[in-house]
Amino acid sequence: MRWIDFEEVIDLELSYPLFFQKSFAQYESTKGWTIKLFTDGHAYLPVKTKSEKFITQAQYLYPPVSNGNQLTEEAEKIFLENFTSFCKKENVCDFIIPPMHYSLFKAVSSSSYYTDIGIIVVDLQKGEDELFKAFSSNYRNEIRKAQAENLEVTFDNSLFAPFYSLYKSTHQRQGIYFDLEQELKNLVENLGEKNCRIAVVKKGSEIYGASLVLFNAHEAYYFQSGAMDNCPHPGANKLLQLEIMKWFKQQGVRRYVMGGYRLGDVGGTKYDGIQKFKMRFGADVEKGFHFYTEITWRYRVYKNVLKWYLKLRGIKQNVTGLNYRYK
Repeated sequence: MRWIDFEEVIDLELSYPLFFQKSFAQYESTKGWTIKLFTDGHAYLPVKTKSEKFITQAQYLYPPVSNGNQLTEEAEKIFLENFTSFCKKENVCDFIIPPMHYSLFKAVSSSSYYTDIGIIVVDLQKGEDELFKAFSSNYRNEIRKAQAENLEVTFDNSLFAPFYSLYKSTHQRQGIYFDLEQELKNLVENLGEKNCRIAVVKKGSEIYGASLVLFNAHEAYYFQSGAMDNCPHPGANKLLQLEIMKWFKQQGVRRYVMGGYRLGDVGGTKYDGIQKFKMRFGADVEKGFHFYTEITWRYRVYKNVLKWYLKLRGIKQNVTGLNYRYK
């Protein structure tokens, strides 16, 4: 196992997901993170790290990939065990947290704190008619009405300001966290049109919804979005997603990952509505695992300090629909 430069991976830009790309590493560097690619000579694993006074934390970004393809469960398990041993031997970090909800693992490394989890995926290898037919009947009807009312979708990264305005206001209404404006600006600037697009649905100059989507090679991600409150066109954001999928198909993208899916009971929570909204686009749920990996004793100290800090601040970690336990 060793750490390598991006340039050492053959066909990196053509065959590997966004999280393996140098442009994504440049974006993460604006937040103080360093992305490293690790290899056993056959497969590659992207991990980001950040060192602070007491501890070095890391985050898995994507499961190991070889020649553009994910490994089998058995091969992934072996890779993870070897990687964990390497991190301990070389003092790479003190602990590793799970990736964002755009990827998951088939296997879990030993002694990890893990949960079953899913991701919501739309298969873009279907024909456009088949893709649209898989939408719920209500979505199809609303989209047809939006088209009849002359709504249109535009892809334009210069529309960052209206996108961010809708994104921020939507998250404020829902009472959930939203990224700072400069952070998302850095993302758009570093990834550029090659890996990132802002799509808006509008009529004339009136914008009803906007999405920031990321992509590379054969995989794309529904990253952030926002919508007008009390939009007069219920089908606006459904039309937006349809056109995003069609646009990705034209770019050769095969998979559109719309985010995470909590496999446990989420009834009555915000996750229930979000998951149902996405699943009605004809999506499937792929199942796997997320996990935390302890590398050194410092993680136990860090975890206890964090636990007391959150308790003093009255902050509760939301694990609704998740089933974390030790392997």
